[in-house]
Order: sequence, then C-alpha cells, then structure tokens
Amino acid sequence: EENSINKLYDEQSDGLYGGKLFDSNKVMLTSLIRKHFGENVELIDLGINKDTIEEVTRAIQKAEKLGCAVIISTGGVSMGEHDYVKKFFEREDKDELKEEKEGAGLNKSIFVGRINMKPGLPTMFANYKDALFFGLSGNPVSCVVGYYMFTKSCIDYLIKGEYPKEYINKVKAKA
Repeated sequence: EENSINKLYDEQSDGLYGGKLFDSNKVMLTSLIRKHFGENVELIDLGINKDTIEEVTRAIQKAEKLGCAVIISTGGVSMGEHDYVKKFFEREDKDELKEEKEGAGLNKSIFVGRINMKPGLPTMFANYKDALFFGLSGNPVSCVVGYYMFTKSCIDYLIKGEYPKEYINKVKAKA
C-alpha cells in the first residue's frame, strides 16, 4: 500500500477511519525539540499538508516568510509518486531562474538527497533561501533516527556555535 500524507490525521481528529494514521511524528519531534532546546527555539506548526506540489510549495514558502532558520518536514521525501518535497527542490521556477540571471544565486538546492542508512534512507538536507531544510522520513523510527543523527546537531550548532562532542565521530567516506 502506498504511504501518503493524505492518510494522516493530527491529534485534533475525531478518530481514525478508512486507513488513516495519527501524525505521531509531529508530537515526537515537538517533544524532542522542547526537551533538547527548551525555550531557545520557537516552534511553528504549519499543519498537515496534502500530497500536492502546490501544498508543499505553499508550506515551505510560508515557513521561510515567517523567518524560520530551520524547516523540518516529515514524509514526502522518498521516491514515490506522491513524494513532492524533493520534487519541489528539484524543479526550476521561472522567478528563481530570473533571480539567478540577475546575480542573486539559487534560492534552493539539495545538499543531500538520500542517506545510505537504515532506518532513515530517505532523509534529505537542503536549503530554501536563508532557511535550512530537513526532510525526514514519514516512518516514525526513521524520522527519530534522522532527527538525532542530523537535525539535532545542526540546531545545536546554530544555537551554540559549536558541535557537541557526542557528534564528533570518525567516519569512513567514499568520494
């Protein structure tokens, strides 16, 4: 069965029916961010967006206009037909091409499109204008692994100006 954000309900829901799922990622990430950073961060919830390029575009643009330094999204970053987050970053917008020709540079780019890690394969890291963007898996276990491995350390760095020692590890990398 296809995994789609159109199947998610938040905690305000009247209940589950027709194959719907509660959005446990939002509750989990909100709790983890509050636990790790307390009042040092402001959380802005843009709700659950439908699986359309228009909804994804609207939500990411709204987050940037609200001045978010970090945007975190769950789901929609894999390779499925209804995974529009990566498609948003890959498509070329006429306004962005115009700005690039005028010397303003690209407004969005994907730094990491997939990570060879299980759980967490579809984890994505990008930028949109001045905001850093983390696209985490819709799978709750993969989502929390992606948060701990990448998002938390980035927020730590933005707040404190240095990486916590627990994030400094030796890794083997291939070019």
